Amino acid sequence: LYTMTAPQDYPALREALTDDDPFMRNAAVTVLAQPQFRSVITPDLENTHPRVRLGALLVLRRADISNPEAVIKPRLRDSHPDVVQTAMIWAGEKVLTSVAADVDAAASSPTLSKRLFETWLATMQILQHQGLKDLYAKGTPPNAINRDLSPAFIERLAMDDKRPAVLRALALRWMTDVDGSPHFSELLQLARQ
Repeated sequence: LYTMTAPQDYPALREALTDDDPFMRNAAVTVLAQPQFRSVITPDLENTHPRVRLGALLVLRRADISNPEAVIKPRLRDSHPDVVQTAMIWAGEKVLTSVAADVDAAASSPTLSKRLFETWLATMQILQHQGLKDLYAKGTPPNAINRDLSPAFIERLAMDDKRPAVLRALALRWMTDVDGSPHFSELLQLARQ
């Protein structure tokens, strides 16, 4: 795969994005991140095969395109959770506060999984952090940055009856001071449901 660098090699590289072997998929992503493939990979963000859509997203992320918001925003509404998760991760990596509302809306899927919820929560921690972009620019090590979400955010999430039940249930697991909450009785009722 690493020798396939000509535009006419694209069909074989796209096929490799669907391979069961993750090393084959990674090799295809690495090669396709080269500039000569940009115009042919972008339309595959709409491909019917979820692995091709995911591969196209990973290619553009690795290529570090100049306008990631335009690619990330629609992927947050993708039907496949892996595509949505990768879009969330990329939004967090780039600290794209401009897509925070879209990331938040992606958590309202009725099929939200624990894995996707935890990615969403981590992305929200990043996007809600004041001055994080500046800290990254200064070279502050990531483990030296406090990115905790406020307990009030988690509690509001659990109490928000406009959110899907699965999201509220997952949020309950992250609450730290349930006994001290002024909404203890409501939370207890929610846990019983």
